[in-house]
Amino acid sequence: MARKPKSTSKSKSPGERAFLEIRDVSKMFGDFTALQDVTLDIHDGELICFLGPSGCGKTTLLRAIAGLDYQTTGRIYQKGRDISDVPPANRDFGIVFQSYALFPNLSVEKNIAYGLVNRKMGRSKVKARVEELLQLVGLEGSEDKYPAALSGGQQQRVALARALATSPGMLLLDEPLSALDAKVREHLRHEMKELQRSLGITTIMVTHDQEEALSMADRIVVMSDGRIEQVGTPMDIYRNPTSAYVADFIGAMNFLHGKVVRKGHVKVGKMDIAVNGAADQFKTGDEVVVCIRPEDVAVRDLAQVKINRYAMAIRDVEFLGSFCRATLDVGGKTGEELTADFSINLMRDFKLERGAKLNIALPKEQLQVFPSNGTDIPA
Repeated sequence: MARKPKSTSKSKSPGERAFLEIRDVSKMFGDFTALQDVTLDIHDGELICFLGPSGCGKTTLLRAIAGLDYQTTGRIYQKGRDISDVPPANRDFGIVFQSYALFPNLSVEKNIAYGLVNRKMGRSKVKARVEELLQLVGLEGSEDKYPAALSGGQQQRVALARALATSPGMLLLDEPLSALDAKVREHLRHEMKELQRSLGITTIMVTHDQEEALSMADRIVVMSDGRIEQVGTPMDIYRNPTSAYVADFIGAMNFLHGKVVRKGHVKVGKMDIAVNGAADQFKTGDEVVVCIRPEDVAVRDLAQVKINRYAMAIRDVEFLGSFCRATLDVGGKTGEELTADFSINLMRDFKLERGAKLNIALPKEQLQVFPSNGTDIPA
């Protein structure tokens, strides 16, 4: 179900233009619409992530910004300059690809210096700039090595240094960490974020990894089918999704299918769930889904809880290291189940195990309600 994207952005002075303005951009490949009427402001110095599954349009949008694939309709402005039809070489950006795209026959020094040499910078200045960048990305002493002698993480650092060599106004990252193993990826994303902050360079990163986006971005642009679903800070996107699609794509989420039985109340199986004012848009008889994050299911201090308190059986328990994820039986003929995340201490204190009975509460303020007639509602 199409919704107007919710945007959370940095404050701007009256009349101040965004660093990058994307206006009504669409992209067609024959009869296929890859982007449809995308409008977005990106502000100076922020790191923004385009997030979504394969085929959602995020890379197409990045390539339109870079001029590698011109948009079919719409305009793009950088610092007030219309760059919609400007060749890539004349746009002010550095780019890092998923495949690194290093020259295998050139040393690290020559890879980094490639753009500087093309700009006919003096040899001594090139050498000084390369040394500065190698120190910046933590690869001092590697200038004479070739890409084949480097690890994946080191190659990505070289690609990043090459993109920064010409001091571009904007950095474009096309799934830069996806080819790395989990531990290296986690370490490098922290380093990249710190580097971006220290340089203050406006950065756009494409990723399908929600954890990457949540940990690195100042704002996230969630995309689906060539459209923007929602724009906001990581916390806003996670805690206040504006559609079931966003709620399902970002983090784990429970979807309980039910029907509005009266104002502020939804029937799910045998449960009568009191929901917050966000559900006032629905009428009695409307089919909806009630959403709650697994970590928001409450089990402690329930003595004073009067609403949304239920007894459930534990179907299964999955150990996930720092916490356990329990699957709870909602009951009734619907076969609905609820997942809840519990700390190791809570598991021990409550002696929770498969088959045990457990009293839980669904805090009203943590519940969200969406219509169930959309195609983006999980079954």
